[in-house]
Amino acid sequence: MLRPSPTPSPRAQETSCTQDAYIIADGDVENGTALQQGRDADSAYAVASVDTVGDDTGTCKTAKQCIQLPSAAQMTALTVAERKVMEELDADGDGEINVSEVVAGVKRHAQVQQKVRQLRRRQLLFCAGMLIAMAVMFGVVFAANWQSKELFLSHMGAATGDRPVLVTRNDTVVSVAEMKATVPLYLTPFLASEHLREVQEVMYYDCLAGEEVWARVLSVRRQTAVVSESESDGVADDHAAMSELPTEERGDLATTATLVLASGRELIINAKGGELFFPSENRSQELCGELQCANVDLRLSTIADLEKRASEVLGESMGRRLQRGGRGGGDRGCRRCCGGGGRGGGGGGGRGGAPPPQRPEPTQPTQAPPVATTPLQQAIVSAATAISNIFANSDNTADALGGVVRLAFHDAGTFDSATNTGGADGCVDLTSPENSGLQEIVDTLQPIADSVQGTLSRADVWALAAGMAIEFAGGPSVDFQTGRLDATSCEGHGARLPDAELGRSHIIDIFISKLEFTERETAALMGAHVLGRAVRSVSGYNGNWVPNNDRFNNDYFQDLLARPWNRNSQQPFNGQARTQWNGPRTTMMLNTDIELAFDTSNGCTRAGGRPRRGQCPRATGMLSDAVTEFSRRGTGQAAFFQAFPPAFSKLMALGSAGLTCAFSDCATPGPF
Repeated sequence: MLRPSPTPSPRAQETSCTQDAYIIADGDVENGTALQQGRDADSAYAVASVDTVGDDTGTCKTAKQCIQLPSAAQMTALTVAERKVMEELDADGDGEINVSEVVAGVKRHAQVQQKVRQLRRRQLLFCAGMLIAMAVMFGVVFAANWQSKELFLSHMGAATGDRPVLVTRNDTVVSVAEMKATVPLYLTPFLASEHLREVQEVMYYDCLAGEEVWARVLSVRRQTAVVSESESDGVADDHAAMSELPTEERGDLATTATLVLASGRELIINAKGGELFFPSENRSQELCGELQCANVDLRLSTIADLEKRASEVLGESMGRRLQRGGRGGGDRGCRRCCGGGGRGGGGGGGRGGAPPPQRPEPTQPTQAPPVATTPLQQAIVSAATAISNIFANSDNTADALGGVVRLAFHDAGTFDSATNTGGADGCVDLTSPENSGLQEIVDTLQPIADSVQGTLSRADVWALAAGMAIEFAGGPSVDFQTGRLDATSCEGHGARLPDAELGRSHIIDIFISKLEFTERETAALMGAHVLGRAVRSVSGYNGNWVPNNDRFNNDYFQDLLARPWNRNSQQPFNGQARTQWNGPRTTMMLNTDIELAFDTSNGCTRAGGRPRRGQCPRATGMLSDAVTEFSRRGTGQAAFFQAFPPAFSKLMALGSAGLTCAFSDCATPGPF
């Protein structure tokens, strides 16, 4: 800012601009003191203010009206930028900066600043425009991609040979190169090599184990007429050589393929013989199952084409038989195909061996009633016979079995050691949401309880029915004791039951801290979820825990680890949140089930199955260890059957004292 300075001293007035003069900076020092300080200062120059703007000629009348440029020696002390500013201010190059040159320099500086601001404004507008354009482009791409997810089958006419193709709403043909196709297992030898390389998983029904198996496929080997010398990708040459041969010479060519599984197991698919061979066990069974493939271009190789090719090689009758039995998995075609098929000494059925072990049909008696000599024994046999009839004549055996087991647990699981109330006392609070759906089971068993009243309590009948359900479903034998006392009221006891929405700490609090089970016993008791199902109208959850929910085995633990489970929020039930983990084939797990084996504390939404990024990690601790133990193939079911009976007996004894066995072996009688 330019402001007036005090009247200069005579010495300062006599000093001309051509002399070594310095301008007083603020005008506060008079009598030449600042001038002398300026001469002695280390700085190269001083910035001055002027008293007037000078005359129009821009000449210096006083020392305060001009600035002499520093000497050459002083200029060397300035930065390049500072020297450039000094030179720009001295517009006429006379070595002096007068008032007019200062004003002109200020104006130039203001103009430059204005241009800089304009440039920055343009840059901001350009960046904003680019961002808007990118957002619009992303929206268009997203909308187009979203619309493309809605695909339809369309016949495009002669150009495609009247084959149906996938199109979008605007009839744009969509490539199916990234789609997955399910291919019946017997067609594996007839797939092209590029398709065999993309096989990812296989599903088959193991007749000996009596279970459905899903496994990851590492590679496929196939025997053909001319085997390629280079099989580094694990796939032999395709049907090009075979298709050139006469039909009568094809014989057994390309009718066998070997799947190498991630578990180390191998499966040999013999399409001509219609069998699935297990070389490690030296046994076979009828061929059934399906492959899960990726990148199978259905426009080039449809299932119908593969079936036609198979019929040409195998014959029409074999082709039709395999088409009927090879399409299905689980309960459809595969269950029927296990009636024969076993080779060698591996324990199969059919040719050269006995049929694989099967669970007895529920409608058939499994044992004769024991000899009953005392009134207590007679009452037990009478009740057990009536319960057996309920199971045998039920329209839905799985629901009946799961229902009585649920009733027994919801009765006994309410025990409170602090007040010595609850437990297996023949009373459930039917007004509690936790016990919704149990009224029908209670009403079904009530006539049996009435028929043995005075000898057996209602709690005894419920415990007997639960033990019989486990054995009826093929589970281990459990002990049965009598002497439970019925309660007349259990209002509010439903709140003591576990909350399926909570996690591992809640499981530990209920089962281990309050009911005093061990972690292994807790996991074993949770395995009873293998029976029955959840119904949305009853609990807010929906689905089976396992596909075959009328069999008591270790499928619950195997599926918990091996199948993928995805977290899914359900509609609230009675004002309470509902979350379940959905799996394949309409199966599901509750949050407490998932928490047995997985750690969901990081908010993950997928557990089990093939490991993926962001998936819930395995939990640590004895609960998770027990799940691993019970899930092992070969030894897991035996370990589960060894752990469950004592845990179940302990559960059925909660809240009771002095229980006794009516029969010498203490076994549960029935089912008859």
